[in-house]
Amino acid sequence: MKPKKINDQPLNGNLLVSLCKGYMDAINKGHLPNVESAWFYVCRSEGLKAIKESSDFMEREIEELLKNPIKLNDIAEIKNQLREQVIAKFKKRSLGSEDSHPDLL
Repeated sequence: MKPKKINDQPLNGNLLVSLCKGYMDAINKGHLPNVESAWFYVCRSEGLKAIKESSDFMEREIEELLKNPIKLNDIAEIKNQLREQVIAKFKKRSLGSEDSHPDLL
């Protein structure tokens, strides 16, 4: 059996619950459920989780970096490398396109 997908993203248990919440919110507000808006809700929720995980990763990396002396000339390069790693982690963890969470990037 193939995994269920929405917009080419595999749907797991947490995503299904989030999708259901989006439908229920629409119904409770007297609106018709809309797959697009429910998917946006799921992408936004997963995006916020991705931000938390990326932020935690960044904090751990900074703490590790501060354990050793850093040359002033190396700070910009270290910052750029860490930024790239954090953005890559965020994009890997988040769902949908960048249009689903433009204010999160």
